[in-house]
Amino acid sequence: MMEENKKYVLDGFEYETKEDYESALNEQKGIQFLFKKYNMKDSKVATTVYNNAIEKELFKTQTGISFMYELRKKISNTGKIEAEELKTIKIKNVDKQKKEEVQKLSDKIKISIGINCILAIVIVAMIIIASTSGNANIMNYEAKIQNKYSSWESELKEREKAIKEKEAELNISNDNK
Repeated sequence: MMEENKKYVLDGFEYETKEDYESALNEQKGIQFLFKKYNMKDSKVATTVYNNAIEKELFKTQTGISFMYELRKKISNTGKIEAEELKTIKIKNVDKQKKEEVQKLSDKIKISIGINCILAIVIVAMIIIASTSGNANIMNYEAKIQNKYSSWESELKEREKAIKEKEAELNISNDNK
């Protein structure tokens, strides 16, 4: 319950979800890294960093967008580059992104359901083939084996009867004891 009421605030911006907040934290760390690695007071360096960040769409949260806006103002205030010459900051609609993600997941689920249906049909077909096949298989092996042995038994009884009749005809007895 405590988790539900927790506010995710960073740089004066309140984020709705923990994931958005963590994304903003990562962007803040990226911003700090840029300041440590590059001399952002140099307008050429700042312009290069700005353009690369725009091209690679590095910043998506309000924290990152605010940084980009401030960097844009700083670059244009130097007078060396006009604001109109700088690339614009792209702001993506978060709802649209989430809808696209949901659509991708929905498509994957539909594909998965389709594959599962095909596999179920294949299994049913295999069961039907196995149960109607003339060969012994897991479905009918016991009956097939019993039928085979009973037919052998009846053949043996018939042969035994024929041999006894022949012995009786020839007066041969089986007294070899």
